[in-house]
Amino acid sequence: MGIKHTHTAIPNEVVQSAFWNADHTVDDDVTFPLNKKLWMQTDQRNIHVEGHKADLIKLKAMDEDAKPTIAFTDELGNDRAWLVCHDYLTFPTTQHKHFSIETTKADETLTTRMEFHYGADTINIQTHDSNFIVGGTGTFKVNNGNSEFGGDVTVTGGAVRIDSAGAAAFTADRGTNTNFATFNLKTAGT
Repeated sequence: MGIKHTHTAIPNEVVQSAFWNADHTVDDDVTFPLNKKLWMQTDQRNIHVEGHKADLIKLKAMDEDAKPTIAFTDELGNDRAWLVCHDYLTFPTTQHKHFSIETTKADETLTTRMEFHYGADTINIQTHDSNFIVGGTGTFKVNNGNSEFGGDVTVTGGAVRIDSAGAAAFTADRGTNTNFATFNLKTAGT
């Protein structure tokens, strides 16, 4: 379809898109010419009670099991990554309520790598088939909370510091170096 008209917006003017129908459906896909950008800007605050005036992009699910998605593909159109948010995995049996980052596996199928559930006061941020790496001079921190590990914990080439009371286990692996670091093990209340 392409762009039907060119319009220079006057500040505070509402511009009706030529692509949208009154019922908020679209007649056709919007395609921009190669290497042309879509620039959006706002001077509004994004506050719920004021109507989300700064929402420049809004993806709306029009059905219970719809999954609004931003998809990234390679030059051939093959899926590479998705940003997706949806209420149901399958309606009405499996309520999911999550926002996820999905990427392709070696066999080119998309899989959820990190997910953030919504609709609860506290959530678990989950990763799947992923390793979490803090690189450079970064530090992995848990502030004002507890750390819990299921399975093996491996520490290589570094130190473990335990600053608060609690139980801990430590295994050092420095290859052929047998000069392991020393550590203090504290149990609750000591």
